[in-house]
Amino acid sequence: MPIHCPARYVALIVEYLESEGFDCTEALDRTGISRQSFAHLDSVLPLETLAHVSHLLATMSGRPDVFLATGLRCGPAQYGELGRAMLSCATLRDSIEITVRYFPLISRITGMSFKEVKETAEVCWQPMLGVPYDMLIASFDFVLGAFYNRLTLILGDKLPDFEVSFSTAQPPDVSRYRRLKPGRVYFGQGGLPAVRFKFGADVLDTRMPLANPIMLRQAEERVGVYYKLLRQPQRDWPAWVDTMLRESIAQQPTLEELAVIANVSASTLNRYLAAQGCNFRRLACEIRHERACHMLREHGMRVGDVAQTLGYTSVGNFIRAFRAQAGMTPTQFATSQEEPSSTPLNAGQTTP
Repeated sequence: MPIHCPARYVALIVEYLESEGFDCTEALDRTGISRQSFAHLDSVLPLETLAHVSHLLATMSGRPDVFLATGLRCGPAQYGELGRAMLSCATLRDSIEITVRYFPLISRITGMSFKEVKETAEVCWQPMLGVPYDMLIASFDFVLGAFYNRLTLILGDKLPDFEVSFSTAQPPDVSRYRRLKPGRVYFGQGGLPAVRFKFGADVLDTRMPLANPIMLRQAEERVGVYYKLLRQPQRDWPAWVDTMLRESIAQQPTLEELAVIANVSASTLNRYLAAQGCNFRRLACEIRHERACHMLREHGMRVGDVAQTLGYTSVGNFIRAFRAQAGMTPTQFATSQEEPSSTPLNAGQTTP
């Protein structure tokens, strides 16, 4: 069953770009999307179509910052009943928690979590679907911009200093993140693919200006109906696990860790994978080896750096694992790639 995502984000991107003087008609025509198809707040598009048109709009306009910029213009009004529930909560903490609870209504690509550790609040977004790397970054940019916009609307000049940490590498056009003031943005933080937003927990008790328990109860009842209708019985679990494994840095995710993110038990996740013809251990080993070959062949990375990036506890463990699959050491493999007559191993490419 195809996965569908809210079409309102295409409408927001088109509205933003055309306000900046770029005509989006050609990009929409090339993907077969009519403006009427995303005119209604509850309209949806297949995930593949959303990814295609988003990529075209960003590249044809020459605006790789468009997703962050669009997120910065996105407020609760774009979320329908869920937006009304957010605004009707008693405190900022309650508003964030209800957003986490129903976040699939906002994004099917990423999931959202929230925690407090002593005096620090942390919101984290992680991929929930297997998507291309550029679509993952676009999704991160959008939810980050929308959350920042929401905080500024509620807190105004009381917005505290904050930190944004991307597990992913720094993009070429890093200047777009300067709009996130008074924040500091870091890249290449490693671990599972994620973007984290940390700020002082003292503002969580800020009263919401439109707090209304009756409206909250009514809105949440309607949101609950939408949420039940949205549940996806045939999610592509292997594709999601593949994405999480390939984009993790300095860590090799375990089945248990991925199960926590997916909000299922490890045994349930294992059953879902098996039902779709996938074995987690075998997939994890294959992807780890493919990534190692890619780093050695394409980037000329040192063996120790490859081992660290892939989350091995020691260089020796990496060398033994690599030899078991390739029949040679990482150094021998790297050397063989420099020889024109060498026979390439059966190793794939990773997402850049």
